[in-house]
Amino acid sequence: MIKKVFEDKISVSVTVIIGIIVYRLGVYYTLQPKFNASLVHGIFTNIILTLNHSPFLSVSLSTLTVVIQGLILTRLVGYYNILDKPGSSVLLSLGILYSLFPESLFINHIYFASTLFMLGMYSVFQFLEKKYKKAVLLQASFLFGFSALSLSEFYWSFVLLISAVIIFKTVKLSDILIIFFGMAIPFYIIASLGYLFSWDWSISNNWRSWLLVDRSSGLNWTNSYKDFIVICLLIIIALIGLFRQIGAYFRYNVETRRSLLAMMVLALFLLIVCAARWYIYKEYFILLAIPLAIYHSIFFKRENTNWWISTIWFVYFLVAISPIWWNIILTNK
Repeated sequence: MIKKVFEDKISVSVTVIIGIIVYRLGVYYTLQPKFNASLVHGIFTNIILTLNHSPFLSVSLSTLTVVIQGLILTRLVGYYNILDKPGSSVLLSLGILYSLFPESLFINHIYFASTLFMLGMYSVFQFLEKKYKKAVLLQASFLFGFSALSLSEFYWSFVLLISAVIIFKTVKLSDILIIFFGMAIPFYIIASLGYLFSWDWSISNNWRSWLLVDRSSGLNWTNSYKDFIVICLLIIIALIGLFRQIGAYFRYNVETRRSLLAMMVLALFLLIVCAARWYIYKEYFILLAIPLAIYHSIFFKRENTNWWISTIWFVYFLVAISPIWWNIILTNK
């Protein structure tokens, strides 16, 4: 079973995609979760609220987004040797992790932002591959800037990109200026369109739209401790996969080591963003699912699959879907 998921076959990929679609739609129809409009912010708010007037359309679009992101991420980790022959493992893990909480089944601002951020990630790796071309750095900063219009935390991508430049090359003033202008351009475009067409997209309204309307009163530990046990177990599996990769770090060539280090930096950034929004962890877990999907696949990628790996594989999926089963049990009580 495990080896089949890592096989680079269209039939396996199609099966995984169909499985993700059926699973997400099945969870939606079983639990009938409600969309929390109060947590949506950013310039796409009106679009998101309109789409969620039809819950089925919303869940379908979010599922399509998951599949697209999974294919992008699979291409990224395979092409840049972050994971040798990933097959459909990353796509499968991402689909399951994105469906961990019923609240994240609906299309929201985080889906928009994470898709743009993922494209920005791809541009970062292209920047490293193409010997630090400034045009590619501008492209990466533009995509990160556009993602920040939907999710304000991604404006910290400015620090992320500067850190990447410092780590991988000698930093120059021109690099910092390119990052700054690249991230500012989307904001300027949106503000200009708002002014020209009298939309409510002025600069001041954009700033206000980034503030969460409902900051939640905090965690109810009586109800959420099961979620955190699941999240901690998933993080532990990812950390083992990360340490496994670090252990073999110096066996790779320079280009691959550079890609591995870049992915670690991006993963740390997403972890920090999720930690900053701990009080609405169910919505923001989507971001954490991106690095988890990668390092889970690294953990399960083995030349020889022992019985204990197969056992962990099945336990992993049971753990990943357990919040859904808890919701079903609680709903039927």
